[in-house]
Amino acid sequence: MLLLLAAACSTATDPDTAPAACVPGEIVVTPAVLDFGAVYVGESAAEVVHLDVTGDCPWDYAVTVDPGDPTLALTPGSNGTVEPDPPVDLDLTWTPTAPGPLEATLTVTGETGAATVTLSGEAAFAPSLTVSPSPVDIPDVLAGCADTVALSLTAGAGGATITALTLDADAGFTLDLDEATHGSLPWTLTADETRTVGLSFAADAVGAAGIGTLTIDSDDPAAPTQNVELSASSVAPEAVSVSRTWDRPVDVLVALDTTASMHDSSRLDAIDAAWPDLVDALLASGRDYHLALVANADGCVVGSRPWVSSANSAEAQVAQLREMVAGAGDSGDTLFDAVLAATDPAAVGAGGCNDGLVRAGATLAVLGITDGLDASNNGWVDFVHTLGTRVSDGASVRVAALGGDWPSGCEDVAAAEGWYEATMSVGAGAFFSVCADFATTFPDAAAVLPEPTDTAFVLEDPALAGTITVDIDGAPTADWTYDDATATVALTVSPASGAVVTVSYLPDECTE
Repeated sequence: MLLLLAAACSTATDPDTAPAACVPGEIVVTPAVLDFGAVYVGESAAEVVHLDVTGDCPWDYAVTVDPGDPTLALTPGSNGTVEPDPPVDLDLTWTPTAPGPLEATLTVTGETGAATVTLSGEAAFAPSLTVSPSPVDIPDVLAGCADTVALSLTAGAGGATITALTLDADAGFTLDLDEATHGSLPWTLTADETRTVGLSFAADAVGAAGIGTLTIDSDDPAAPTQNVELSASSVAPEAVSVSRTWDRPVDVLVALDTTASMHDSSRLDAIDAAWPDLVDALLASGRDYHLALVANADGCVVGSRPWVSSANSAEAQVAQLREMVAGAGDSGDTLFDAVLAATDPAAVGAGGCNDGLVRAGATLAVLGITDGLDASNNGWVDFVHTLGTRVSDGASVRVAALGGDWPSGCEDVAAAEGWYEATMSVGAGAFFSVCADFATTFPDAAAVLPEPTDTAFVLEDPALAGTITVDIDGAPTADWTYDDATATVALTVSPASGAVVTVSYLPDECTE
């Protein structure tokens, strides 16, 4: 902007009325060098230029700036008159619109001379910092877990220096400054650079929630302190319940081969003598059991009643087994078919020939005893599969057998093909030699027939603190302990046989 005006020392033209002539002097401009310093783009810096004269004549002056610069403004204006006293102050304001240096010369011109002022300054974008997101809400954190929000700190065109981050919040909030990546504070960000910090909330219990404030200090002149409001909430995981029947009742069906070979070898006599050993072992288990014997293909138990139980005396149980054997006659080469018929729902249901033998929720255990090969229509695969349909409420099938040694047989007895595979495919997996002493093998077989009770409940996930409940037949109990290291609930008092124990809890799905 070039401003030119004439300047002269004024004198009167009428010699009769004119005052004494003034003495002209020189114009004095200070300072000779004016530096605005560092100025942010869009902001203003003001300085003063003083105009004075050395004589006693007023001076008309004009001010120019070279090169012309619209970002410079002059007050009271670019031309005027300066009297000997007082001097004139020119207010010069610089409002840069882009970064870069100011390099200009201000010239004050009069008729008798001129004076200059060298102008300088440096414009730059102001530091600025944007925080996103703000505010921060971390909702629905799964209890026992932690969720993290990436907090972006972004500098503007002028960069920014972050001097402090201060977290003032409820328990559960943490701030990861990642000094391994960013180094320690302060952080100097270049233009448009973003630093990311992790803000997390850990819900250590059901219902955990929190609020707080993250304070960020920087050299952003417009917002040197920014407060980010924080909030978080949690939700409970889906409850888990695990139930187990304690010392589950067991229904034991002995499938006995009573064919001629068993008679001729005196094995039936040996078995008869060993019945007390079997009954004693079953009673020693402490389980609630039903006990019956079948040999005939129709599956009906022969005798005065279809089964005896753990409530009967040992003598009564032995006597009933002997009665069942006596009524079976010379049969038993189709024991798979006999067992399936004996446990058919029609047979064990009301009015059936084995009414009440198989109970809902009880383990179904089969003990096969033979010295021959089974000739049933149902092979061992169908036999095992069908048995699995005869149990309910999570009960299992157990199969043990006494037969010819696998795979070579024993004495005059061939290997018990079919029975051996059946025992290996289900629960007990127990096979014994029919050539061995029954007084020994019967107790061993009796030990594997009941379904074992695992007194410890190993939870799939650790339980959240304070969320475990244990019920026995629907009634709460406090007789248990929890090992957090192994996620195991163990009862300290054994419930009654057949009681249903239920462990319920909220899983901690995030703890390693």
